[in-house]
Amino acid sequence: MDEANPQLAGLFSCLDLSDRDSFPPSILLRAFERLDAIRMRSSDVDADGFDRMCEALIQDMEGEAGRPEPSSQTPPRLVRLLVEILQPQEGMSIYDGACGSGGMLLECCRYLRRAGKNHESLRLYGQELDPAAWALCRVNLACHGIPSSGIENGDTLRGPRHLTGDGRALMTFDRVISHPPFLRREWGFDEWAPTDRYGRSEYGLPPRCSGYVAFLEHSLASLNGRGMLGVVAPLSVLTRGGEEGEIRRRMIKDDLVEAAVSIGQDVLSPPSDAACVLIMNRAKARKRRGSIFLVNGDQGGAGASEHDLSEESVNRIGTAFRSWQDREGLCRTVSQEEIDRDDAVLDVSRFVPTGTEKPRTDLADEWQTLLKLIADRNEAERAMVEHIRRLERGPGEGRGEAS
Repeated sequence: MDEANPQLAGLFSCLDLSDRDSFPPSILLRAFERLDAIRMRSSDVDADGFDRMCEALIQDMEGEAGRPEPSSQTPPRLVRLLVEILQPQEGMSIYDGACGSGGMLLECCRYLRRAGKNHESLRLYGQELDPAAWALCRVNLACHGIPSSGIENGDTLRGPRHLTGDGRALMTFDRVISHPPFLRREWGFDEWAPTDRYGRSEYGLPPRCSGYVAFLEHSLASLNGRGMLGVVAPLSVLTRGGEEGEIRRRMIKDDLVEAAVSIGQDVLSPPSDAACVLIMNRAKARKRRGSIFLVNGDQGGAGASEHDLSEESVNRIGTAFRSWQDREGLCRTVSQEEIDRDDAVLDVSRFVPTGTEKPRTDLADEWQTLLKLIADRNEAERAMVEHIRRLERGPGEGRGEAS
């Protein structure tokens, strides 16, 4: 199979088809007979139909493979929104350091194809830790006639595979698109400390328990001088303090953060912490420098049973990005001065209120309210105890009796 399909070289080398326990001859024969009976010529299936068939097959195979983190399955309309924001162009290099089954890379090709452009001119690269997902990615791309030789299997944070010729530096790309795992804790802190040998900790060493920040710094280090980055991120990456906050502050100071879109809790499947889309750009347009575009996309546009953005949300957010103009309740350009005053906390719901959020909590007022409630409770408890004691003494006890 490797020899007949060069684009899948190495993919089947781990399979021992002579192992009769794993691959009984009778089952193999039936499988090949059924595959041979299916007409797969281009004249039999149009491109859109073939796309849908491949998607259904890959989704079934993903379910069988069992990804280590279910939330890494990115909803298709969210992927489409991310690609539309990044706007890949002909001839560009695209990289995904947590590529899964290749959905984001494939959507970049579809984006060009829908625009009537040459999607085959894209150069696709990716790395995936899970061997089953890596195999699915290569099969997925091959099914769509897209070369998959740039897709590598391995640990992106501990051992990145896309390196320059001397192996001492990361390759850099025109676009980086990714949905890294949110909760990876054993990510390789000791290999990075005190300074990562590939220069990925330029903005600070990620905390030991925060693999997501390490992925973000890896993705940023993989951008070339014209590069643009789009990732799905936990919403907390915009607001957390401590060392994460310092890393975010340094990125903002270098004017790398271009935009952030909050998308709520119900978009990912299964529902997780609230999420966002984070856009970074090494070559901001002049009018966008010194500011960040914030979009409040958490407006009930995703049904809890659907686990994806609604078509309405995709269109609304996409239009906001294309116009890059303030719209009350939806989006706003925030200056670096405003962000500095707020301690580099990119609280989207505060900068772009929709009118449906709960008022921002004043901790000092809440503390005083809590103290008053405790005092009221203590007073009520004292009165109740006194009342019980009077009942126990009886009606005449403790009072003077008439002689």
